Amino acid sequence: MKKTFTMPKILLQLAFNLLIISGVFAQNRRYLEDVGSLYASIQIGNAIGNYASVLKSDKAPRTSGGVVVGYLANPYGNKRPSTVFVGGELGIQFDGNENLNVLATNGGDFKANYYQYWLNGVARYRPILSSTKFNPFFDVFTGYRSIVMAVNEQLGDEETERLYTKRKGGLNYGLGIGTGIKLSGSLKNAYLDVAIYYQQSDTGRLVRRNSVFLDSKYDTQFKTVLVKPNQFNIRVGLTGFLSK
Repeated sequence: MKKTFTMPKILLQLAFNLLIISGVFAQNRRYLEDVGSLYASIQIGNAIGNYASVLKSDKAPRTSGGVVVGYLANPYGNKRPSTVFVGGELGIQFDGNENLNVLATNGGDFKANYYQYWLNGVARYRPILSSTKFNPFFDVFTGYRSIVMAVNEQLGDEETERLYTKRKGGLNYGLGIGTGIKLSGSLKNAYLDVAIYYQQSDTGRLVRRNSVFLDSKYDTQFKTVLVKPNQFNIRVGLTGFLSK
């Protein structure tokens, strides 16, 4: 029978290999007593599965950019080191925009902007607590994610007015794996992180791209489509550690 591999299975297999390898590197290391860490990353989101198919059929971008910031704390405070840190993160991803057709005789300059944001609880496992050149990590997360379509009118060079907002919110969850690359000099307590994540949300109805228009009364009209908005994300960013 032919085996099939999905993104979650691949990441779990990588995490399993990480556990085995890290057992060797973690021996006879001097642990750092870190009490927390702050991180900020640039994220490239890539739609997969049904989500990618729908965006492709709508001739919409399947890759988007965003930013993520988070804080993770040692659950033992400064009493002893821990391989597991817990905390939260806030992220936003910009999914593009489109000019809208207007049926009203006075016309106007209108756009539909697409974006999403999330607030997740995060648990991060770092098998190597010493200040190694490469410091791998494995994340699991869950929280709230909202996917938004907003209609705005451009009133001037620097002025816009929000006319309509459509949100699809709900639970999201996933996992990720990556490694930190130790920096030097004034950033000697920081790491450059490179990671990949799988993010999954419940199925729901999203606004169909390129279906939005304003009718003769300037009311927003659009079609919807049933989508499971899963994606894999590539993150590149910095983590700084806070020691006691």
